[in-house]
Amino acid sequence: MQKKINLKFIFIFLVLLSLLYYLQLFIYNTNSLVLNKYLLLLISIIIISVFTKTPFFIWKKIYFLVYYITSIYLGYLFNSLLLCSIYRLFKIIININSNISSFMIVYFPIIISIYGVINARIIRIEKEVIIKSNKYKNNNGIKICHLTDLHLGTNYQRNFVQKVISLIKNNIKPDIVVITGDLFDSSYTPMVENIEPFDELNIPILYITGNHEIMIGKNDVLNVLNRTKIKNIGNELNPYTFKDINFIGLDFETKVEKLKEIKYDKNMFNVVLNHVPISPKDLSQYDVDLFLCGHTHGGQTFPFNVLTLLNAKCYVGLYEYLNRYVYVSSGLGTALIPMRIGSKSAISVIKIESDKEKTS
Repeated sequence: MQKKINLKFIFIFLVLLSLLYYLQLFIYNTNSLVLNKYLLLLISIIIISVFTKTPFFIWKKIYFLVYYITSIYLGYLFNSLLLCSIYRLFKIIININSNISSFMIVYFPIIISIYGVINARIIRIEKEVIIKSNKYKNNNGIKICHLTDLHLGTNYQRNFVQKVISLIKNNIKPDIVVITGDLFDSSYTPMVENIEPFDELNIPILYITGNHEIMIGKNDVLNVLNRTKIKNIGNELNPYTFKDINFIGLDFETKVEKLKEIKYDKNMFNVVLNHVPISPKDLSQYDVDLFLCGHTHGGQTFPFNVLTLLNAKCYVGLYEYLNRYVYVSSGLGTALIPMRIGSKSAISVIKIESDKEKTS
C-alpha cells in the first residue's frame, strides 16, 4: 500500500494552528516576530514534506518529528489562551500581584504543556476489574486486556506499541486482547510496521473500527490488519467464542440494534466491543452482559474532561445497571494534540469469573 498523508486532516490542523496562534497574539496585544518566523517555518516544512517530489521515506521521520512538535505547539497555544482567559477573569474580581500575573501568562502555560506531553506518554495499567456472573460457567475465569484509541500514525508509532506489548506480556498476562477502535489515527495511512509487535502475543486479538478508521477508509485498514494476527470481528453475524464467552463486534456507525440480527447464545456470557459508549440502562434491553468501549479519551485534556463528564452518559470506568456492565477506557493515545491534562493513558484489565453463589 502506498503511504500517504491525509491532506484534509493536515489542512484543518494548520488552519486551527494558525487561528489559535493569531488569536493568542490578539489577546496578548503583542506581535512577536520570532514566533511568527517559527510558525511559518513549521508550516513550510509540513507543506514541503507533503508535496515534495523527493522519495517519501526520506521525509517520513522528519515529517513525524515536525508534526509532533507542531501539535505540541498547538496544545501550548490552547493552554496559553485558556489560562490567559482565566487570569483575565480573576483579574476583574480581585487584584493580582504582577509576579503572579507574569507566572500565569508566561510560565504556567509552558509548565502545564510539558506536564501534559509527559503524562500522555506514561502508560498505566488500570486496577483489574472483576465481574462475577452466574451465566459464566468456566471455573478458571478469563482475563481480558482492553485496548482502545492508540491513534497510531504521526504522533504514535511502533516504539509506543512495543511498550504496550511488553506490559501485556510481562505484567498483565491476559487470555485475550480486544481493541475497541481508533487503533490508527486519521492523520496518516495505517502502516503494518506499527502493529507488527501484536504478533508477539500468542493469544487471540480481536478488533473493531472507530471513527478514525472510517475517516481513513475501512478497506485500507483491513488490508493492513490482514497481514497480522489481529482479527476484525466488526459486524460479524456470528460471534467469536473463546473460553465460554461470546465476543460480538460492532463497527463504528453501527447502531446497537444490530445485536438483534446477530446469532448468539443468550444463555452464555456475552461481551460487545464497540467504539462509542452506551449507558447500561440502554443496554439492558439486550441479552448482553458487558459492553467494552472507548472514544472519550477520559476527556483527554482540561476543560474537555469536565465537559465530557457533564455531557457523556458514560465518561470513564465501570458502570452497571441490572447486571449489565459498560466499561469505558480512557485509551492509550491522543487526538490532535499529544497531551493529557486531567486524564491518563491506560490499559484496562477485566476479569470475568463464575458466580458460584448465584449458580448454586
